[in-house]
Amino acid sequence: MRRFGVEYVDAVLLNNIGLFDPGRLFSTDGALAGLRDAQRDGLLRYVGLSGHMGRDRFAIALDSGEFDIAMPALNFVDRHTYNFEGTVLPVAHKHGAAVVAMKVLGGAVGWDYSTRAQRALLLGDDYEPALHYALGLPDVAAAIVGCRSVEEVRQAKETASRFSPLNEAEIARLLDRGKMLAAQWGTHFGPVVMGGLTEEHPGVEGDNTKPCSMWRLRPRRGQTAG
Repeated sequence: MRRFGVEYVDAVLLNNIGLFDPGRLFSTDGALAGLRDAQRDGLLRYVGLSGHMGRDRFAIALDSGEFDIAMPALNFVDRHTYNFEGTVLPVAHKHGAAVVAMKVLGGAVGWDYSTRAQRALLLGDDYEPALHYALGLPDVAAAIVGCRSVEEVRQAKETASRFSPLNEAEIARLLDRGKMLAAQWGTHFGPVVMGGLTEEHPGVEGDNTKPCSMWRLRPRRGQTAG
């Protein structure tokens, strides 16, 4: 923080929460306890979690009510395999957590992030529907789109500026295509579940394709919400 010349960090997300041991996560000497100490010291504003596998552990951790932000993998293909839409989004809504969509273009081909030559799985005719699908999910406030060039930044900006919620027919067509692609992709992010769901934390299955309702982060101290 001293190197960046900042007094505090807006948010820290615990990445790939599906690999975390829930017992260690919530222990008195675990990662969450350390982040809470940072908050009390005024070094951190918000605590979040992210993940693209182990949706059961993601849902359990989020259902603790301890997190301000959730960043799951959300795209119209992996909905058929990982279904964070049905298991994690309802829990985020329950606790008023802001949702940031990641892997909206399906991630890199071959999961290869080693070079700038990487390409996303959902390009061409799938690009705009993929981004609009993610932005239209309930409570999604933002989407992460990886860009390698200024042109790709412009493309993402222009696509987002044209956003409007998909209608039922568009969603149905997109999910049909997603189901076909999901059979080809398989569990490319890793295991769907890691074990640990209980009757008290089963996640929620269902259709979550209605237009999003925005949830805003609480304002900084001394500020009012815009």
